[in-house]
Amino acid sequence: MSEAAGSDGRVEPFCRCWHVIKEIDVARLVAGHHRLAALCHELEACADALPTLPSPTHSVALCRLLAATVVRREGDRGNFPEALAGKRDTGLLAPLLMARVGRLRLADAAYGQELIEALEDARHSQPVAGETLGYLLRCVFEGCRRTMDVEGLVVLHLASHRLTAEARMLLVESLRRRSAV
Repeated sequence: MSEAAGSDGRVEPFCRCWHVIKEIDVARLVAGHHRLAALCHELEACADALPTLPSPTHSVALCRLLAATVVRREGDRGNFPEALAGKRDTGLLAPLLMARVGRLRLADAAYGQELIEALEDARHSQPVAGETLGYLLRCVFEGCRRTMDVEGLVVLHLASHRLTAEARMLLVESLRRRSAV
């Protein structure tokens, strides 16, 4: 993506400066949500299979996916709704919404890290209570699903006047697909 210097001299992606938000601008957010939704589905299947624990190979794969998509995501603002909403869309609600999404992501990352530790303990034959693992699995997949929905709704609300019809349709379709599961 191209970059331009903002009014404060920092380099920013063009999508933060554009007046119109096109489908390509929301594609990264939607793709990230799609990958995270697939992980949530896999975590839910693990929770449903309890008390049977995931195999050691599956646990390693889950830990890698959790670290890459949930834990890392908390600090990754590159595809976050504020990049799409832009600095021009200020008001009383925007900072509250951004702070709320930040808190949701932080909680997701904390639960994700705890789940990684629990899966690693189970893989190394350290006892992990099935109820604890089930609780952590559910906290992660339910929390991440909630966060994805809020992020999509934040973009739809804060940038509604700037979204093209195609961009709006992509966001709405992404929300609809996740709600159908």
